[in-house]
Amino acid sequence: MLDVALWALLYYLFLRSVGERRNRPFVIGGLTVALAATYLSPLFRPMKEVFGPTLLIPAAWMLLRLFRRMPEYYWTSPFLALYGIYSLLRGETFMGLLSFLLSPVPVLVGMGLPGKVKRYLSREKASGEGGDGKAEGEEDTEDEARVEVSVSVEPEGSGGKGPVKEEDVKPPVITVEVETDDAPVPVEEGKVEATERSPETEEGQATPSVDAVEGEKDDSEEIERTKEAILSKLSEFGVKGEIVKVWRGPVLTLYEFVPAPGVKVSSVVNREDDLHVSLKKPVRIVAPLPNGNIGIEVPNDRRKVFTFKDAEPYLKRGEAVDVPIGVDVFGKPYIFNLHKAPHVLIGGATGSGKSVLLSTLVLGLIRKNTPETLRLVLIDPKMVELSTFEGLPHLLLPVAKMVPQAVHSLKTVIDIMTERYTLMSSVGARDIEAYNGKARRLKMEPMPYVVVVIDELADLMMLSPKDTVDAIQRIAQLARAVGIHMVVATQRPSVDVVKPVIKANFPTRIALKVASRFDSRTILDRDGAERLLGKGDMLVLTADRHDPVRVHGYYTSHKDIHPVLVSWIAYRLTREWGKEYVRTERFVRRAMEEGVLTALFRDDEPAHDPRFNRLVTLYGEIFGGEDGRERLEKTLKGYYPYSYEDEEEGRGQINLRKLDPLIVKAAEVFQEVGYGSTSLLQRRLGIGYPRAAKIVDQLERLGFLSKAEGTSRPRKLLMSVEELRRIVRG
Repeated sequence: MLDVALWALLYYLFLRSVGERRNRPFVIGGLTVALAATYLSPLFRPMKEVFGPTLLIPAAWMLLRLFRRMPEYYWTSPFLALYGIYSLLRGETFMGLLSFLLSPVPVLVGMGLPGKVKRYLSREKASGEGGDGKAEGEEDTEDEARVEVSVSVEPEGSGGKGPVKEEDVKPPVITVEVETDDAPVPVEEGKVEATERSPETEEGQATPSVDAVEGEKDDSEEIERTKEAILSKLSEFGVKGEIVKVWRGPVLTLYEFVPAPGVKVSSVVNREDDLHVSLKKPVRIVAPLPNGNIGIEVPNDRRKVFTFKDAEPYLKRGEAVDVPIGVDVFGKPYIFNLHKAPHVLIGGATGSGKSVLLSTLVLGLIRKNTPETLRLVLIDPKMVELSTFEGLPHLLLPVAKMVPQAVHSLKTVIDIMTERYTLMSSVGARDIEAYNGKARRLKMEPMPYVVVVIDELADLMMLSPKDTVDAIQRIAQLARAVGIHMVVATQRPSVDVVKPVIKANFPTRIALKVASRFDSRTILDRDGAERLLGKGDMLVLTADRHDPVRVHGYYTSHKDIHPVLVSWIAYRLTREWGKEYVRTERFVRRAMEEGVLTALFRDDEPAHDPRFNRLVTLYGEIFGGEDGRERLEKTLKGYYPYSYEDEEEGRGQINLRKLDPLIVKAAEVFQEVGYGSTSLLQRRLGIGYPRAAKIVDQLERLGFLSKAEGTSRPRKLLMSVEELRRIVRG
């Protein structure tokens, strides 16, 4: 009898934990009983003899339940079935059959099947009593639905919060379950049937929808009030029609309006300002929607803010340059593909969220990729936003803060592009994917993607317009095939900044809130961006779509960037110094807190010497030893693959102290074969592409090699190795 009582107690605790997700005491109670029955044999000997080792299974799962978001019925029903098998094997037929009969109960309770059956029976009963499908005097009430979205994640990059090893760049396929109460809910109006696809859903993507679901009371009142205001204001101007469906999103609500016969679509579109005055909210009219109706977007009274943490489940999805930048109007993540873009033009007024969008883009890229698969070139004339990423191992050059540095960065990208075309031509590849496939077979180093990010184009156009336009135009026209992409942002989207020659080569445009419709037309060639809400609200126009998609961007703060930045820098320094990662991370964190970390990466900033001396002191405190200054100076000299050297051409104008140590050996290789190329250095010296391209550039500026002639011709030798040695020695 005691066996049955203890068994019933444990089952009751399991069942209560299934029925109520917030019943933590029942979970802890069941765990305590199971462990006590297993290890306290004298007191719980009968229960241990009944359950045996199967008690450890629910105990382990219940312990994991405290740390993972997992429905309890995932383990309760298997436990009962397992116990049934255990009992039958021991000859206890009654307990075994009882367990088998009760094993489906937790699954049914956890999935809410009894409630669904109860609501179905009540609706059938009401339908029999009343002719309109409702009982007389009964209000139209339903329980709030819980939407479960199953997302299949197919990662390509490394993902995760910190640096990963090269073999972990492509982890296995993962399936993530997301449960949320903020999923888009269509509200059925009248007798119009609710479809399973939203009007703005992209082709092939389903939108979560539930037929005739009533939201919270306040949201329902807001929807009814807004609907009446829209119909009333339109009727004042003789525009007749009806709202057939309402799509409730986390930031705004879409009202589908069907005009009456004889009403022109233009008469509805021209009422945007009148609806704005009537509702006291910025209204945007989308006409027509893919289903033929007219969409009226109205902001909600309560707006939900999405942070970068909401993008965590989707960081491993898609290709290496697939980045989630926000959610659409229905709360679904919007994945942005840079390879299909291939270049992006971003415009928006001050405070609209441009810099936050760029930070989200860069953070998403470095979370998905290692420095071996992605390289960045950051240009930040404002000196405050992208400069946060200084020291990132993915950077090809230090963050460009001055206009001459920005121009030099763009010219460096052009040189890299030219060298890549030469290398691709030598192996017969047409694009970066084909080359990387052949490079792996030939045991050559693959090409990483290169993303150039410019935070403020207007400043470059004001101080160096010709060099900026020429460099951007050349990169935008030719760089797609070699995996180089550009993201250019400006807060002054006027025709003197966004030149037609630039605009023509940027098929993908993103417009945040702008001051006037003229700025909106400059970016998108249409109105609409002036009616956005600001704070990351944007219209995304891609090359494969005719109409822009409205996206609410993720909010990315410095708290999201700093942990990832510290991890990557510590990872880079750990590999170079051969120290423990924990100590290296502590060194990086303390240096960042004191504001002296950037002195380890570049020596062209103010007060570099005292900040560098403080780094030496920190190194001695954490690592000990007397080689701190020598090690830090070596890191400072070669941290980035490229640097901002003197741009004057001619022999002797290059800084001889910054020459690569392998430059003489590279010259000997070129003299042996009779020509010079970057791919030749990669094969002969076993170095990476950035370092090989840098050596070729230095040899050209020293006068040893000729300039590049086309994309497939090798460089000629202009002097002997002995003459080069005399120049290097000074």
